[in-house]
Order: sequence, then C-alpha cells, then structure tokens
Amino acid sequence: MRVGALIFLLLPASVGAFPSCADKIDAGAVVSCPDSWLGIARWVGYRASEGTLPGVYAASGTALGRAVAAWVDAKGALQVYEGPAFDRSRGSTTIRWKGGAAEPETVWAFAISVAPNGSLDAIAVMASASAPMIAAAHITTIDAIEAATGLDFLAELPDGQEGPLEAGRASAFWGAAAAPPPEPPPPPPPPAKPPLPEPVVTPKLETQKPVDMSESQWAAHRSWVEGQRLMKDGDMSGAREAFTKCFETDEKRSDCSSAIMRTFGARG
Repeated sequence: MRVGALIFLLLPASVGAFPSCADKIDAGAVVSCPDSWLGIARWVGYRASEGTLPGVYAASGTALGRAVAAWVDAKGALQVYEGPAFDRSRGSTTIRWKGGAAEPETVWAFAISVAPNGSLDAIAVMASASAPMIAAAHITTIDAIEAATGLDFLAELPDGQEGPLEAGRASAFWGAAAAPPPEPPPPPPPPAKPPLPEPVVTPKLETQKPVDMSESQWAAHRSWVEGQRLMKDGDMSGAREAFTKCFETDEKRSDCSSAIMRTFGARG
C-alpha cells in the first residue's frame, strides 16, 4: 500500500470549483487534502508530515513548476494537482528521512483542462523524487497516480467522465516548455581524407655525364632513362629495346644496375 500527499491548485479564477477531496475550493487557493495528510501523519508522525511537502517542493518545485507553467500556456484554464508518494510496501524501514521530513520515492502532478464546451482533458506525470527533473518524468495516467497514493481524486465526477479521464494518457507534454528541447544531433563526422596518390617517380635525366661516371655507365644510364620514357608513352616495344641496350652496353654487368639505381635517385 502507498500513502501520498495532495495539493490542489486552481488556475485561473474563470474555472468553477472542480470536484475534489476538499469540500470547497476558492479560486487561487492552495488546499491540502485532509485524507492525504492524515495518511502521512499516521505513517510518519504528525510533526514529520508538516515538513514533507515543503521538503519535496524544495527539490522538485522548479521542475514541476516549469511543467505547470507550460500547461497553463498551452491549455489556458487548468486545475492542477501535485504531490509526493511514499513506498511503504516493505514497512517503515524503507522510509527515507531528510531534515526531519519523510523523503518520498516519487513526485507527481496532473492537470485537468476544461474546454469552453465543457469537455475535459488531462495530463499526468510522475518522476523519481531523487532526480525530479521534468526530463526524467514520464507521462502516466491519473489511475497510476491514484494507485501510488491510495487516493481517489475525482470520485465526485460521474462515472462516464471519471473513468475515461483517469485512464487516458496524454500523447505528449502540454506546452513546449514542459520538457527541455531535444539535444541537437551530433555533427556528422568529417569526410575521410582521400588516400594520397602513389608517388610518381620521374626518371632522373642527366644531360651531361657526371665526372664519377664511366662512359659505359653513362651509356647504360641514357638507355635506361629512354626506356622509362618510352614505357610511360605506351611504347612497350621501344622500351624493351632500350632496356636491352642498357644491359648490352654494360661492360661490367653492373653499370646498368647502377643506372637503374641512379634513375630512382640513388647511386650504385
């Protein structure tokens, strides 16, 4: 069994008194539900019960207040119920205490909107009292809040109105400010850099014979460079002939290898 507390707030004065556990609601007044207060007092003690609601709203008032303000902006005339719920299913040892007051497990709020034609609409939310940001609240039903608190808030309504209103679940928060704006999507990753092209090795053409190169090496080098040029131009037959000439002019069987190395910037 759960025991809860109730605050009833009427906004604005243009809406008449809504049936509730309070016998008479004055426009703009904050009225506690006697049954709820007695339930808390019997469980945690009268002195502790006096600090329960202020303790709850010191932590959660900003979040619930922001939701209520958004509901008013979205729907106009509202009647708003707010309060905590205590889980006593495992006995009194589960009650948490903070500053002399019982700390509830859940905070909740629901609102009734009255349209000009008299039709009723409702929204209900619940959130953990330890993390009561409205972003963590989830939309629920008045039936679920009644089950959590052990209270029957709208018993004086005709059954044809009470049942659908309490069982209905809003599809979204009323008002854009009820929940913080969604986080923007992360920026797309930067495009992958294209792979660097393979380096193109240009044959090293020397127009004059270096002093450290023999005539045989010089002839082999020129034949090798010519073969590279012809191969690049697609003349494979000419390239093969030039490469063959490179080795034919290689007197020491090393000069052509030296020319190949020199082509790539190294010396043999």
